[in-house]
Amino acid sequence: MKNPHFLIISVLVLGWMSGCSSIQNSELRDSRASPNLQTSPVPTPSLTTSPQANASPNRQTNTAPTPLLKASPQANSSESEDAAVVIQRYYDAIDRRDYEQAYRTWQDNGSASHQTFETFKNGFAETASTQVKIGEPSQVEGAAGSQYVTVPVTLTATIQNRTVQHFKGTYVLRRSLVDGASDERSWHIYSAKLVQTE
Repeated sequence: MKNPHFLIISVLVLGWMSGCSSIQNSELRDSRASPNLQTSPVPTPSLTTSPQANASPNRQTNTAPTPLLKASPQANSSESEDAAVVIQRYYDAIDRRDYEQAYRTWQDNGSASHQTFETFKNGFAETASTQVKIGEPSQVEGAAGSQYVTVPVTLTATIQNRTVQHFKGTYVLRRSLVDGASDERSWHIYSAKLVQTE
């Protein structure tokens, strides 16, 4: 019979590899999408990503790979809900015209949005109000010292000329589990993919 420790380690490594592959494949799909739409009520990046996708650039670290970690169902549900609250606060800040707070909701003090603060702020110049309906967040998944959760949303944006626009999509939130600044241990928007539905 094979060494049971070898079998456990093999399963953990395969789990980690499949998790990393799905994150990389998702970012690869996003990077092949079409350029920005100008009708979006949410600021969009100026990279070659989909209209509302904000994938973070690939980052190389010297951290040893960590297998995917799953929290208990109760803890996972609470953590997923905490991530969903971040999205609600993001849109609350936009409605209050507190664009600095909304911008800082993005990872790395806004740089994950792939926009300068001025570009981000100007993206909401014509937005009168937003209403966001948050769907059930995914289970929290972890790899290499970070946790990720996907939060589905349906967004209704009213433009200042009373035009109403509808969007549907997802936000991916990330937080670090590595020792460091407490801000990095909080949920932040890592990427977004919203498409206009009408």
